[in-house]
Amino acid sequence: MNFRNKKKFAMWTSINAVLLVVVIAVNIVVSQWSLALDLFLGQIGAGGTNSETYISDYQSDEDLNKALLDFSKEVGQESVVLMKNENQTLPLAAGTEISIFGANTASWSKVGGGSGNVDVSSGAHITLRSTLEDAGLSVNSGLYDYYEKLPAEEVAATTWSAVSSLAGNSSENQGKAAFMVFSNQGTEGEDLEEGSLTVTDAQIAMLKGIKEAGYGKIVLVLNTANAVEMEFLKNTDVRVDAIVWTGLTGAAGLDGLGPVLAGAVSPSGKLVDTYDYNHNTNPVSLNFNRGAEDTRYTNAEELTAMGANEASLQYVNYGESIYLGYKYYETRYADAVMGQYNAGNGGFDYDNLVAFPFGYGLSYTEFEYSNMNLSVEDNTVHVTLDVTNAGSVAGKDVVQIYYQAPYTDYDKEHLVEKSAVNLVDFAKTPVIGAGETVKVEVDFPVTDMKSYDAHGEGTYIMDEGVYYIAAAHDAHDGINHILAAQGENTGGVKELAATYQVDAFTVLNTDDASGSKVMNLFADTEVEETAEGTYSYLSRQDWSRADDMSIQYTNVDASAELMAVITESGWNAARSPLNPDYLEYQGEVEAENGLTFADMRGLAYDDPQWEKLLDQISISEMHAMFARAGYTTAGIESIEKPRTTDYDGPAGIKNYVSGWSGFCYPVEITLASTWNTELLERMGNLIGEEGLRSGLHGWYAPSMNIHRSPYSGRNFEYYSEDGFLSGLLGAAECRGVKEKGLYVYIKHFVVNDAEQNRAGVNTFLTEQTLRETYTKPFEISIKRGEAAGVMASMNRIGARMTAGSWALMTGLLRNEWGFHGGVVTDFVMTYGAENSMQALAAGTNLILNTAEVNLPTTNHNYIRNALRNSTHEVLYMTANSAAVDAGAEGFPVYMILVIVFNIFMALVILTSQFLTVKESFGKEIEDKTGKKYMKIKLGLITVVVLLVAAVGIYAFVVWNSRQLGQ
Repeated sequence: MNFRNKKKFAMWTSINAVLLVVVIAVNIVVSQWSLALDLFLGQIGAGGTNSETYISDYQSDEDLNKALLDFSKEVGQESVVLMKNENQTLPLAAGTEISIFGANTASWSKVGGGSGNVDVSSGAHITLRSTLEDAGLSVNSGLYDYYEKLPAEEVAATTWSAVSSLAGNSSENQGKAAFMVFSNQGTEGEDLEEGSLTVTDAQIAMLKGIKEAGYGKIVLVLNTANAVEMEFLKNTDVRVDAIVWTGLTGAAGLDGLGPVLAGAVSPSGKLVDTYDYNHNTNPVSLNFNRGAEDTRYTNAEELTAMGANEASLQYVNYGESIYLGYKYYETRYADAVMGQYNAGNGGFDYDNLVAFPFGYGLSYTEFEYSNMNLSVEDNTVHVTLDVTNAGSVAGKDVVQIYYQAPYTDYDKEHLVEKSAVNLVDFAKTPVIGAGETVKVEVDFPVTDMKSYDAHGEGTYIMDEGVYYIAAAHDAHDGINHILAAQGENTGGVKELAATYQVDAFTVLNTDDASGSKVMNLFADTEVEETAEGTYSYLSRQDWSRADDMSIQYTNVDASAELMAVITESGWNAARSPLNPDYLEYQGEVEAENGLTFADMRGLAYDDPQWEKLLDQISISEMHAMFARAGYTTAGIESIEKPRTTDYDGPAGIKNYVSGWSGFCYPVEITLASTWNTELLERMGNLIGEEGLRSGLHGWYAPSMNIHRSPYSGRNFEYYSEDGFLSGLLGAAECRGVKEKGLYVYIKHFVVNDAEQNRAGVNTFLTEQTLRETYTKPFEISIKRGEAAGVMASMNRIGARMTAGSWALMTGLLRNEWGFHGGVVTDFVMTYGAENSMQALAAGTNLILNTAEVNLPTTNHNYIRNALRNSTHEVLYMTANSAAVDAGAEGFPVYMILVIVFNIFMALVILTSQFLTVKESFGKEIEDKTGKKYMKIKLGLITVVVLLVAAVGIYAFVVWNSRQLGQ
């Protein structure tokens, strides 16, 4: 062979070798991301869920779609909160012409952003104009058309001068109405900017112009999820006759607004947050993390050098303690009335601070309460009262039950904080006709009035003394009834506050559901004391600390101990009390017991059959289930468990990878404003119905976090500022979902109450605050809603990542509450092997990632035991769902594409190499040995090349189907 032939052969062989390496690399990468590709591209021939246990209530998709639209309209009606209605501005008479002003006049906010951003196109035909006109009202078409045609980037900048010519004048507007629409919506990953909830100068100018235009009625419509500051209402140049809150209405909830404004339905929604005039009067404002320099550890460089990510250099301290929202304003108000604890200092004036209290909402009629009676039997408080419709139109009401526990010297000594008023239950009435009376009954456990004593008994307590229980229209109404019963003259009705006597100090150190011991678990979630030894949390003993900024926690230097916790990972970082050195494996591996996944349906968690089933499963199968759970739980061949499908929520069902979504429901804050658990349960049923049709098994929802600050970016997909209300509503939604065979993952566990730096921010709070406010919705949803799954949050509890906290995931969730089911991380992109190990040690069961997040090893018995326990939890969750009835998996589209790619590339490489060999050697071989030998030689070379090229296909098949952990 001459030099030229050698050079040509070497060049093309090298090119073909590179192509072969590319093919192999593509196959390996595809294998790593096969879950994401499967979610994005789907499957061919997949069998849906065909269950005889969970049956649809609808004969067709059309029937279900109609039910979804009808449900949304009903929620849209019941969630409307009438916040102000001077001189019976609302309802509007039939035919009333309405001029609508505001940036969102023609672009109504229906849902927030992020994973909760479900497609609203099914309700694209429903607009503010359509709902008003369908209700018999008229819309100023010239003005509406102006907003509708205006480019989106110009709408927000619209001034009064731009629209005044379309507004008419005072001589013709007396019989007309003007609507001003305020909108806001948050998004996942971002909090609202400070000041963004203040009514702007341009909006004030618009309201002034509307007033000068002489409209007979001026209505403010709040299409918001984040509470707007109400300071503008004090402006005498502004006139607002009525205020209506609607929330974000999903695809079709807006259809319910028109009938309310026209008077066909009386509003019955209630506020789920306190509306103050200025958000800076709320003590939360002193400690709301925005990623600012003063909430970044002053020695952050040391942490960075130790491997900490940027988010974990930030911290937030819940310095307000339990005094969040109404529990701050109403408690300080009560103490100011009583003249105690410096409550009146700092110019505290309730009426000048709170515009609309928690639980507030007007109606077109009046409801009167009477004949309240309280009895206690079997540790259950039973409240009855008569609700009379004293007005002229029919409507629904919400009876809210509040309690006050005694605040004793023991509490002060041991820093047990007590709110003067606490929501403990509620009941929404049926429609009550004018002049009619219905009897309302509410039951709740006595122990719902307990308090957590972290610094004394280290468990729950009930103080000796008198407990007041009031039936009220809202939180301020409730505290006034209690004050009236205590002899104060604040306008309350003492007959609407009953008493319950606790005769002796009671320690409640046994969980009411599991029977397990209750004890301190979170001592390390309180901030380290400052150099001066100042206690960094607000206490009722001295309200002035809310005024002098002494609870603000900024410019902090992380101690060596704290830095060690922030940067450590691995098994020991979870602080599991188990000693891994002395564990023996609990069972067998790959035993042949003849059981299947389907055999487990309905069995108790501790049924002996579970151990036999777990004995059949290989360690590698357990590892695969744990380490690769992106929107799925893995199939297990040894027990015939199918792979499940888990999608996002909570405003509907959404495949976050592909973008596909189901129906968009009204968001959680809007649902919550109905105060109607029956509606929440029906939504859960409808989600389940969609799941049965789409082959869904698990739902990353509902969301249980708290409206700690009005500026939190995801308030739209959380229920309320109150943990108890959130829990009762969440439990109802969970029950509804479960009835149709889906399992939920209630999220985000826990204290993920802001979006800034959520992927690692160090979150500090007292154990009492944690238990009474932030874990309360999760606890109630598990105990009363039978939630079978939990999603961990991304942030840290104290300085330890939540998914890697044994105290949280096992100590509280499983040991204390008795929870059995799956715990999944939130979506993680930066988890390493040691992070996964920490999560496993903590009691987390599933790593939500569409790639592999393997453990560093599975060779130790303590790791294998943890995997076995983890597998048991996930199987228990999925076996009690429609996953047992899942149809056969289809063939993934991405695999078809990769196989086609592999075959094509193999042919390219083969042809190229064949031609290269032939051209380089063919003539020389033929001259020396004859055509027969040449053909044999070329054939052998070709076979070799083909075999090598086949490595790409083989690599794909092996990498895609192999089991982890071997």
